[in-house]
Amino acid sequence: ILIIFFFLMIRRPPRSTQSRSSAASDVYKRQVHGEEATQYANQYQAINFGQGFPDWDTPQFVQDALTKATNAGENQYGRVAGHPLLIQEIAKFYSKIYDRQIDPMKEIVVTNGATQALANAYCALINEGDEVIVFEPFFAFWITSAKFYGAKIRYFPFTQPSESSNTWSIDFEALEKLFNERTKAIVLCTPQNPTGKVAIHEEYQKLIQILQKYPKVFVLSDEVYEFMLFDGRKHLTLATYPEIRDRVISIHSLGKTFSCTGWRVGFTIANPTVSAGMMASQNWNTFLINRPASVAIKDAMIQAEQPYENFPNYYEFIGDLFIKRKNEVVEILQKAPFNWHVLVPEGGFFACCDIRKCIKDIPRKYFYRDYEHIQDGDQPISCSFKEVQNPEHLPDYAFFLWLTVEYKVTCIPMNSFHDTSNTDRPEGQEVYNFVRFALCKSCLLYTSPSPRDS
Repeated sequence: ILIIFFFLMIRRPPRSTQSRSSAASDVYKRQVHGEEATQYANQYQAINFGQGFPDWDTPQFVQDALTKATNAGENQYGRVAGHPLLIQEIAKFYSKIYDRQIDPMKEIVVTNGATQALANAYCALINEGDEVIVFEPFFAFWITSAKFYGAKIRYFPFTQPSESSNTWSIDFEALEKLFNERTKAIVLCTPQNPTGKVAIHEEYQKLIQILQKYPKVFVLSDEVYEFMLFDGRKHLTLATYPEIRDRVISIHSLGKTFSCTGWRVGFTIANPTVSAGMMASQNWNTFLINRPASVAIKDAMIQAEQPYENFPNYYEFIGDLFIKRKNEVVEILQKAPFNWHVLVPEGGFFACCDIRKCIKDIPRKYFYRDYEHIQDGDQPISCSFKEVQNPEHLPDYAFFLWLTVEYKVTCIPMNSFHDTSNTDRPEGQEVYNFVRFALCKSCLLYTSPSPRDS
């Protein structure tokens, strides 16, 4: 195995410092909106519905498991790919879902969060010039990590919902045109960040038909929100389809599941060869994962299958909690004094609002950086965005400022989840049509947005 590790690491061509610096710069430009959202929320004492982490504490039984692990001496270096106790528990749990026996030592790699899991996958798969297909809108790390390892990103936009629909759809004929001999991977996420879209069987069947024509393409399946599903929907993992499972790298987040995102415990399930490459990546990057947290999560997984808070198990409890949060957030947004369309999410951490009908109502000043000093800036633009003179902000960013400054609520403008360099988009499919709100917040402190004094 060590020979395989060293081979996997030395086989790649040298990376230039310039290309890595360029990728890092591109990352910062995309992610600055998220950073600014939190800064503005603090500055204007706004309720932060921007960032996707729970504002409730980790369950007590999970905290107790961590105390138990540290007191039991689980505090030193451990196995690179994950503590044997944890990977055995993961294999036991997911073998039932996959309807096959998962080999814990060869198919599971525990990681420092799902973010490192994705980085490991790219490191194991990508060589300079390989192409990765990513759906838009996207979670930024899907593209930044791929670029770091030399991949070219091929963006494929969902068809945006109409003004009366909740559905983000896929044109599979158009999608197939992106595949070629250089395609190495396609990234899926279900439930999807940021749209809340949940993949269905018919979509998987169409995707598999494409993948069977390109046998060298892998699927990176981001499933970190697998227990957050709404309105009776079920989570489907592509790895359960026999004809494609050896080319699927399933990515999971135990931090998301157990509301302990700061512990950074994720994992992958993949075929033994790919898993060996991901072990190599981990060995030469972060070396190890958090040992006490890993042992604690193992105990938490066992405890989670027992009755919890009047539910048959913890997993049903956390699913029901997110259903309630979704209902609360959607109701708040629907009562808000904006002519927006609230998209009811199918699953995940987020809800989106279509602001196309709101753009004309945004005060003119918020389209400019120096918005606090714009003369007559309080008047709405009362026109389309294309008619605004020399704007410095896109409409969703201007709306985000307006909402934060005057209504004391912070969201995320969704142009930051798109390739904004592509301006050749069909009418009605612009990158600035939506804003995103996190569901994983306690809503009892807030009823409905209304203008408030600073």
